[in-house]
Amino acid sequence: MAFLYDPMVRESPRSSHIVDWGSHETNLEVERRVTADKASPVFHTFIFPLEKEAWYYVGALRWTPMPLKDIWESLLPKVQEKAVSPR
Repeated sequence: MAFLYDPMVRESPRSSHIVDWGSHETNLEVERRVTADKASPVFHTFIFPLEKEAWYYVGALRWTPMPLKDIWESLLPKVQEKAVSPR
């Protein structure tokens, strides 16, 4: 299971991307754990968006780490700014 507090999410008709959810060190550790378990990178995922102040189950999602540069151009400027700001 995965619980993401105030994640930055980018959604499109074909896919969803969790752009950021913690400190740089936390994000690297999660990426390491996701890629270590090749057999089952599917996580029942819950998010807590601050503006809603509640936990939401978003589903059993297959997590695949990818470089931010692959989706950078599709992000809104305010999301790009938040992505590079320290938490």
